Amino acid sequence: MRRRTAPSLGACILLLSAVCRVVDGVSNSAHLGPTLASSLDDDAFLGFLGEVGECADSPVPNLVFTGGKNKTETRLPSLTVEGVWRSSMNHSLDDITLCTNTGIERSYMLEGQCTSWGGPVVAILYLSLELFDTNNALHIEQARAQAADLHARMEEAGGCALDLVLVGDAVPANESWAYPYNSLRNQAIARARTRLVLLLDVDFLVSTGARERLLARDAWVWALDATYARRQAIVLPAFQTTLNLSLAEGTAVAHDSAAAGSKAYMKAEMAAGRITRFAPFFLKGHNATDYNRWFRSSTPYPITYQRGYEPFILVSRLHVPWFDERFRGYGWDKVGTLPGPPPPPPRCPSAPPTISHMHAMVATGFQLVADPSIYVVHRPHIPSAGYNHTFTGPAYTKSHRATAAMEKLSVIGMELIQDVKAGVYPEHGVTALAACRPLERWLQNPVVAWW
Repeated sequence: MRRRTAPSLGACILLLSAVCRVVDGVSNSAHLGPTLASSLDDDAFLGFLGEVGECADSPVPNLVFTGGKNKTETRLPSLTVEGVWRSSMNHSLDDITLCTNTGIERSYMLEGQCTSWGGPVVAILYLSLELFDTNNALHIEQARAQAADLHARMEEAGGCALDLVLVGDAVPANESWAYPYNSLRNQAIARARTRLVLLLDVDFLVSTGARERLLARDAWVWALDATYARRQAIVLPAFQTTLNLSLAEGTAVAHDSAAAGSKAYMKAEMAAGRITRFAPFFLKGHNATDYNRWFRSSTPYPITYQRGYEPFILVSRLHVPWFDERFRGYGWDKVGTLPGPPPPPPRCPSAPPTISHMHAMVATGFQLVADPSIYVVHRPHIPSAGYNHTFTGPAYTKSHRATAAMEKLSVIGMELIQDVKAGVYPEHGVTALAACRPLERWLQNPVVAWW
């Protein structure tokens, strides 16, 4: 059994409610509780993360998943990695990686998000290609040049430590709208090189000081205890600008609200009618956060999961399951529920929901807890191609009947629920990166070491 006399702060993965306090490598606790020995070995942990990242370079192509009572077959996206640009800025395992993704047309949003976070970021840059198009090689070279320029610009600015990955996806022309958001999320998670990850869509800004508050000693120990020992996901309350604002006005308000980093400021902006809770058109999506309680709270509080809940979370890199890659396009992975109200107006969030992922996480034992001091703010933008495809046609425009795209995702959502209830849903999700998960060998048989 391996022993160390001065574990680092990040090495203190708390287990069985034990409390560990370490400053500058010296313990200030008379008793250090049991810890996962594998997690204490920084070199081994880094090696593991490197293996998973390399594995993500070669996702299984043309993978077909069969799920649900009807054994429906769904082909998962076949992404190809076309380029990787790593930051020259160093960061510790004990930092937090923001994992995100974007299409090239929205890459400008990455710069604002990078600055608002200020730490490690893994961003997957998506390039949609037309199947059998003879110009694809040219499109890839052009995208590489754009990606290299973006990365160089952000490295020079020094706003964050950005690892940028360009991935291509060759699909039939009539499916170019179907953004493979869950596949891209998985690619980002696979490449994170820290113990904790923040899962956030690119059109969100993080409140000023969020990373520093999370990395403060007491908050960091609490976060490790919550995410590792108690298998919790830490929820960051989400806000958006109101729809009476123009695009320019909304963008300015979003940046100011995130920059303020203040609950009092957010409360005043809500009273003034410039800020509201995120996605008011789909109340189930964020009701469980309990915004009134968040504004009153100075300490973390538990959240009771409700079906339809889709928060943005901070979670253990080792424990977070893969996202279900059957979902692509524009949201409505509503685990079987079709929308009743009209679609969100233009500029409303086009970032797809994560409901299926949260449903699977809670079903496999995750608990939710709200952070009382930090938040994220949606940055308004024009609707995506996936949004426009999903909410078009007379059937929906006139009577709000489900479109074919919505019905397809609803079927997948029902299959997910059926498999979870039957206990046959894959523990780590449905993904072309499934082969990478066995590399996390110590999760299967954790070794407990006493200090």
